[in-house]
Amino acid sequence: NSDRAENIQGNTVSRKGASSPVTNRFVKSMTLNTKCKIIKFMESFHSDLQKLVNALHSLDSSEMTKELYKIRDVAELTISGKFPWKGHTCRQVGDLIIGLQSKIGQRLISSNSKEHKQLSVPLGYNYQKFSVTEIRSK
Repeated sequence: NSDRAENIQGNTVSRKGASSPVTNRFVKSMTLNTKCKIIKFMESFHSDLQKLVNALHSLDSSEMTKELYKIRDVAELTISGKFPWKGHTCRQVGDLIIGLQSKIGQRLISSNSKEHKQLSVPLGYNYQKFSVTEIRSK
């Protein structure tokens, strides 16, 4: 057990400085949340990832977001067998993981339309936009 933990921004914090159970849980959760161990899950979607990579390469750059570029890079590495699933990778491509998990459900309802509009077709899940603005205005 280390006396130090890496927080979300990659800074190191001391566990010894944690003075309460809440702080201890927070420091522990920061450590656990930075570990991403989903290689077998991602391997099971090899053909879907290939379709996704092809679809993302065909998009105009105006349709791509920072996360879509990251998703494409991670998917390409995963397909090639390099499995870049360590550190903060899961946090950086959360919409990809959510999209793949959505394949087993009836549909994904999300306000994140920029990414899911592009991910849903090649990955084969039903995406429905949830308008936060519309709900807030009521």
